[in-house]
Amino acid sequence: MIRKPQEGGHSLLVDGFYCAEELKRTNPRDFETITQLDVESRIFENGKWDLRYTDKIIKKNALNEEQLVQIRLLFIFYLFKES
Repeated sequence: MIRKPQEGGHSLLVDGFYCAEELKRTNPRDFETITQLDVESRIFENGKWDLRYTDKIIKKNALNEEQLVQIRLLFIFYLFKES
């Protein structure tokens, strides 16, 4: 989220391409760093399955580096146990 909305804001959806372009415009150095880092994602359920994937968070077109082709959004879910 770039800016907290005045109202609403209950959606988990975000325009990752817009956020990437804003980062590129406002902080090109950080943008370039993020496009070069490989990050591992992991989702697992003990004893049942374990999925791992490593790739860039922001992926550029190999033929035209000005064009973004993929944004990987990282979600962290918190489980709250009622007491």
